[in-house]
Amino acid sequence: MLRRLWILLIFLGAFAPGAAANAPLLLTLPIYTDSLASDWQNWSWGTTLNFNAADPVSGLPDRAISVQYTNNWGGLSLRHEAIPVTAYDTLRFAIHGGGVGGQIIQVLLQTSDGGGEQPPVALNQYLPPGGVPASAWAEVAIPLADLLADPAPSFARITWHNDSGGANAAFYLDDIRLTAPDPAPPQLTIHSAQGIRRLPTALYGSNAAYWNGNIHADADLVAKVAASGITVLRYPGGSSSDEYHWAQWDPGAANNAWAMNTTEFVSLLQATNTQGLFTANFGSGSAAEAAAWVQFTNVTHNWNIRRWEIGNEIYGSWETSWTHDGTAYMQGDATHDGANAFCAAMKAVDPTIEVGIVGALNATEYNGWGLAVLSNASDCIDFYVIHYYALPPGNTSYQQLLQDPPSHWPAILAEVRTMLATYAPSRHLEIVADEYNAYYTEPEELQLQTVNLLFLADTLGQLIQGGVAAANQWDIVNGLSSNGGDYGLLLNWDSYRRTPGYFSFPLWRQMGDMLLALDNSANAATTFSAYAALANDGLTILAINKTDQALAATLNLQDFAPSGSGVAYVAAGASLSATSVSYNGNASPPVNLGSVPPLPVSGVASTFTYSFAPFSVTTLRLAGAPTCAWSDVDCDGATQLDDITALAGRWGSHEGDIGWNARFDHDADGALTVVDVQAAAAQWTP
Repeated sequence: MLRRLWILLIFLGAFAPGAAANAPLLLTLPIYTDSLASDWQNWSWGTTLNFNAADPVSGLPDRAISVQYTNNWGGLSLRHEAIPVTAYDTLRFAIHGGGVGGQIIQVLLQTSDGGGEQPPVALNQYLPPGGVPASAWAEVAIPLADLLADPAPSFARITWHNDSGGANAAFYLDDIRLTAPDPAPPQLTIHSAQGIRRLPTALYGSNAAYWNGNIHADADLVAKVAASGITVLRYPGGSSSDEYHWAQWDPGAANNAWAMNTTEFVSLLQATNTQGLFTANFGSGSAAEAAAWVQFTNVTHNWNIRRWEIGNEIYGSWETSWTHDGTAYMQGDATHDGANAFCAAMKAVDPTIEVGIVGALNATEYNGWGLAVLSNASDCIDFYVIHYYALPPGNTSYQQLLQDPPSHWPAILAEVRTMLATYAPSRHLEIVADEYNAYYTEPEELQLQTVNLLFLADTLGQLIQGGVAAANQWDIVNGLSSNGGDYGLLLNWDSYRRTPGYFSFPLWRQMGDMLLALDNSANAATTFSAYAALANDGLTILAINKTDQALAATLNLQDFAPSGSGVAYVAAGASLSATSVSYNGNASPPVNLGSVPPLPVSGVASTFTYSFAPFSVTTLRLAGAPTCAWSDVDCDGATQLDDITALAGRWGSHEGDIGWNARFDHDADGALTVVDVQAAAAQWTP
């Protein structure tokens, strides 16, 4: 699917020292609790270790780390991706001296994997008199300020170092963790009269590759996709799109028992009530082949596949393609059709389709790919495709994954919009993000854990807030990676079990269709993020609690009259590493999530408090109505001439600004134009 080395370069820069967050992410970062947390590694030396030792007091099933230094330089050293020094304030753990006690130990931090040793501190000064106790546990709390003598933005290793001058008796450690101060309760102000944009249903998409097998015939999978709220499925799948010649598979061929052809894929769309997004084979195909596919789907059959793109990641050397040059991709050469020719041939068959081109995230990467394709795009082209994955393989940092959506998507989309405005100013091309997820290759186990639920929900919020026209997570079914992860929302190696990330879609589908302006006092990247929207029956709020404590947020509903009640839809995990979540309090939710009643919310007022569960995504639906109409710009209770004047002025000075478009986009075409001003004027009655 993806083999993008450039993302590794992005992240080497994005998370370099100096990019650290200024507020805590997790109130507790587990290091060892009966087992070593998956994002920590053992880099010890000169020790005999057992990470699965029985607790010396309680025995099984409790576990601890047994540590015995074998020389005077021994050390238990645990390593993590760089941790911002501002994220936590205390190292906490329990220590047991075995039958002897009295071990002499130093604790120190390192600011890098191979250096940056900070001055060690003697453990005994944080213990009761007598030091490490024999035959008993003692709790230890060491302020990080005591361990960081030198100014540094982050640290990477924690070491318990032998200071006795030789080998000594074994001791035990357990419940090792970093803790942060409790954050201030979030304050949310929802501006019900300030619409940002409409929420097109095409945002709730995923991918379904032809090599997924005959998933269209699996009743359990079909039921789970239908219940997810996913609205669009992209086909035939990532890099394989540029090796896929559709007519070799459709109608059915004897050798396709392992695959899913166009006819079978459309049956999946119909069974799940989803739309299709098709990727034409650019790398080894032709404009005529793509046009014939449009003929097959939209003329020979009335399947109404509206959105098509030309090729997949053609800029990359990992793709099967005759060119990786942006200009050649658009213009073609003497023996190959370019994307402009593809588009013309496809629209000659069905002028109603929308056609997109492969895009890059900025004007310089891949030898200026973005500049080249936009400068050479014909008027036929309708949208610009981007792909983004947050982490390289091997990075198992919960912090970096959770911080990524609000930390990177705003800048990415701003850069893309700058490119569109600079190199295709008259085109008004839409942005389609039809591949996104956590890892660009070889996903880690984090993909199967609660952390990915929070990550995907926040990513969807950023795509919606950033004005993306359509988006597709990769993917509904994939396969187990060598790292123990899987991109799929459903696991084909585990009876199509739903991963926590699956639940991000039904929670977003409970939201309204008009995104609203929202002020959030919390740090969205590290603690608590939130989004709000108007629905036909009231106000909706989706909030993501990234901490291990319930957060009591105060909600201030401006220009909205609540009726006093509401409901909550909640997916929550016991920890970030949990591989299952509860839904509305049900630990084993049925396939039909609609049969799980939402949780009641009472006491809803213009200002009220709601407690968001730890490690959760919550959608609140609050009954009531806005106190002013969309055309009443100043919310004075009537649509008057000053409102029309203000609307026209804002249209003129904010064209293309998504902060205004949705509220005044009367014809819902995604842009604020003179048509909308005229419509507003026609509705105004003096």
